[in-house]
Amino acid sequence: MTQKQHGTPRRLVATALLAVLLTASGGCLRMGPKLTVTDHIDYATAVGESWKHEALTNIVRMRYADWPVFTKIDTAVTNYTLQHQLIAGGVLKSPFGSKDNLQAFYTGKINENPRTIMSPLGGPQFVQSLLSPVPSSVVLSLLQSSGWSADRVLETMLYAVNGRRNLHVIYDEGWNLRIDPEFNAFIRGIHQAQLERALSIQRTGTGRRASMLLCFRSERLSEEGRRSLQDLRRTLDLSPSTDCYTVVAGNRSTDPETIAIQTRSVLSLLSTLGAYVEVPPEDLASGVAPKIGALDESAARFLRIHSAGEPPANPHVAVRYRDHWFWIDHTDADSKRTFAYLALLMNLTEAGKGGGAQLVLNVGQQAAGTAVEDEEALIDEVLEDTDN
Repeated sequence: MTQKQHGTPRRLVATALLAVLLTASGGCLRMGPKLTVTDHIDYATAVGESWKHEALTNIVRMRYADWPVFTKIDTAVTNYTLQHQLIAGGVLKSPFGSKDNLQAFYTGKINENPRTIMSPLGGPQFVQSLLSPVPSSVVLSLLQSSGWSADRVLETMLYAVNGRRNLHVIYDEGWNLRIDPEFNAFIRGIHQAQLERALSIQRTGTGRRASMLLCFRSERLSEEGRRSLQDLRRTLDLSPSTDCYTVVAGNRSTDPETIAIQTRSVLSLLSTLGAYVEVPPEDLASGVAPKIGALDESAARFLRIHSAGEPPANPHVAVRYRDHWFWIDHTDADSKRTFAYLALLMNLTEAGKGGGAQLVLNVGQQAAGTAVEDEEALIDEVLEDTDN
């Protein structure tokens, strides 16, 4: 059989084989779009999980009278390099009786070089992020537009209303938890009005003359809602002759048509949340962790942080501290919600421009071996090798 007789099927086989290899290698040449999607999600998840562990660790540290330590992720950089190699040649067994052979190989390798830049919070950043209360206007805006439950937003972010204080820790001979009953009345009234769609937040004036109004729509309230509103007015010394009250930042107001609110700082909330840590009995007995008074029943659902010597089976987040595991259960919706609001509070008081970590993806490629510039030339080269 002559070369001319079997040259055409050989060329077809070589072309098909080369096409398969080029398709396989070509799919790896455009890594950028695919890796941008996967890495964006993966890094966002990793940053979120890192924050959860750091926040829970600091809550536990506060319960042990230890100092919280926070770090800020400034930049996360990952650099990829693709190396690929195409080798063609070998043996082709022809149905026409030829002993010629043909083989082709493709190899590829991806290298990843991630780098994360972090900095501890300190100085002005520490003051801004941990010690500064969230603006009262932001808290009111959350009631209006976020769709979140008013009771949990206010329980998390408010320290006091007209001098009536939210749940807080008093450092005495031991730790004691206190909450003013009037504050609970305020929470019930706001929450009931929100459920009945009878609560609105309005802004009046501009610039320095701007103010926020907390308004109730009495005509929409049920009998239960009206009773809750009456309790709110009575306990906060508010006028019953109006449905709109001006909200100001401060400790107390003598104006019956004005509500003065104090918001929490992150450090204040961490200190309070530390009271919800279930401390191992041996740490209480030894004095490593200070003893604390019993939680009020109305506040007990706010957060539950369990502890044990062994790692938990189904945690939302779990950390190890002083040879014990501390965690929030994955099925505890109330605790998870409070933990989420802590994240929101920290983001609202985040220091610095940009407000978060920067993710930089650098995707490049390096080619080794034959550069495929002319498919016809490569096919001819392969055929020439098999003829020899």
